[in-house]
Amino acid sequence: MKSRIVLGVIFVLVMAFSAAADFTLVRTIPTPGTNLTGLDNADGVLFAVTAYDIGESCLLLIDPADGDVLDVHCLTQEPPGCPGSDPCYVSCAFKPWDNLVQDPLCMDSYWVGDACGDLLRYNWTDTYGLVYIDHCKPEGLGEPAGMAVLDGFVYVLDRSNGQVFKLITCFETPPDPCQLPANIASPSALTAYGGNFFVSDAGTDLVYEMNADCGLVGVHNLENFAPRALSGMTFIGDYLFVASDSHEILVYEFGPGGFEIPGGDSVVVELIPDELEITFPTVADSGSLYVHVAQVDPCPAPPGVRLLPSFYEIILTASFDYVAQVALMAEEPMPEDINPRRVRIFRRPSGECMPYMDVTVAPYEILETERSRTLARISKRLSEDDEFSVFTLGEDNRHPLDVIDLKYMYLQEAINAVSGCPIDLKHAMNGLKTSAMAATAARRYVRAARLVDRIADVAMGAPEIPHTYDPDNPGGNMAGRIVARAHTLSFSLRQLMEERLLVGPPGMRMLGAAGNDGGLTLSPNPSASGFSIGFTPESSAPVNLRIYAVDGRLVRTLLDGVGPKGHMTVTWDGRNAAGIRAAAGTYFAVMTQGEQTSVEKLILR
Repeated sequence: MKSRIVLGVIFVLVMAFSAAADFTLVRTIPTPGTNLTGLDNADGVLFAVTAYDIGESCLLLIDPADGDVLDVHCLTQEPPGCPGSDPCYVSCAFKPWDNLVQDPLCMDSYWVGDACGDLLRYNWTDTYGLVYIDHCKPEGLGEPAGMAVLDGFVYVLDRSNGQVFKLITCFETPPDPCQLPANIASPSALTAYGGNFFVSDAGTDLVYEMNADCGLVGVHNLENFAPRALSGMTFIGDYLFVASDSHEILVYEFGPGGFEIPGGDSVVVELIPDELEITFPTVADSGSLYVHVAQVDPCPAPPGVRLLPSFYEIILTASFDYVAQVALMAEEPMPEDINPRRVRIFRRPSGECMPYMDVTVAPYEILETERSRTLARISKRLSEDDEFSVFTLGEDNRHPLDVIDLKYMYLQEAINAVSGCPIDLKHAMNGLKTSAMAATAARRYVRAARLVDRIADVAMGAPEIPHTYDPDNPGGNMAGRIVARAHTLSFSLRQLMEERLLVGPPGMRMLGAAGNDGGLTLSPNPSASGFSIGFTPESSAPVNLRIYAVDGRLVRTLLDGVGPKGHMTVTWDGRNAAGIRAAAGTYFAVMTQGEQTSVEKLILR
């Protein structure tokens, strides 16, 4: 492969996003036995509320992948701003802590809107549970049908007055509210995405997109939504989650989405070379980058990883702050048997065979370009690291949680390597890492990613930690090493959340199953005592039957390479491999036989 080279320094790509695209229904998930009246994204988990029901209103945290309730608190006390009234929660908003002036308590805020016009703020942690903080009751506010956070501020949808206003003062008339377009007859929910507001009209299947001044940007249709009534909505990534009066949450895809590849002070290089030397005249200590590409590497891949045959040995002679971002690009399409969603960038130090590490920080892309006919279709992965060595692309078939555990270990090693800085900096980073691991264990992967990102912020903002990469002192860029480890861990956490939303539990993905093909029958289901699982093998290949939890953990192996025997029936008694009864909840029965995979959901009561 003689060199055809695409090179960019400080390269930023922004993919286009269509504001006029309608919402396409992807799937539905059940709600926990009651209709939700408000919905918001709380670090990748659904924060929801219910109105007055059986003497109480409730706040819930819901897993957006399967509808499981992660935590719930139901309250009976009257709203503090409405004495004598029963609680009737009709909207909610999650505001992460990000500003010491606006949020001196340094806590994430869970806001709830009561039908009487009172706005209540709670803090919600694993340690202390739900804790009431304070409330606001703006003068003249009618029913707060929706709440959303935009640019660090809470906004409220006033259904009675047809307005949206920024929550600045608690008990005075809201300043400068904007008036909704006249064609929204009955506004029922508010959310924010891409810098714009989205407001639903309760009597229709329409969602109105507006700018921050309530100027109409577009009108969108919710596929197959009618005749339901919409009561809450929020975005997680590019997916719109819609609560309705039909005891379910509908998940919609909004256009092609978009993201930005990071840029900044670091050096970004795109490479499709055989050999290449690049100079950096704009870098503070000008130098060069040398790249050699080999088709064979003597070092083995990690178990579960298939390395693709282009190995880039990269040597840097320039100095710069923080990290280098490297985009590996391939002229040819990926092999047909490669799953592009699992393609990652791996690196190892030059010289002896140290283990390859996944250092990916951005999703795989297929780029269409007119720059060259020979480059009409190129695939790209972005990574960043504080030193240059051997890089390659690889298909990673390991369990995502195993990869995340490894990356937590790599991050801890980078933090431990810091010397000569105040002990409180290490304590701060270790405290954030501990909180992130707890959030990961609770399946709050986006919250964990946000905590990990804060570790990178601490490292970048601490002058006591060495920040400059210098080839003559490879161990000197301690901040860059922490930043790189934190960002690749954050990427894996967010990717896991996105994939769970798309295709369900990781255990199913690693077996190659995208859903159920109807090969299994279950009886009874749901069940409190056990399940009879029936199927008819379609070939002479050995049969495997396993039970997985929703987070992809293997719970029990029922059949392991058993020969087929006509129609087969296997019983699962609801216990794990240790003979202990599994917790009530959702599980998946996964049967594999050769290339055939069948999946069915089980509800254990």
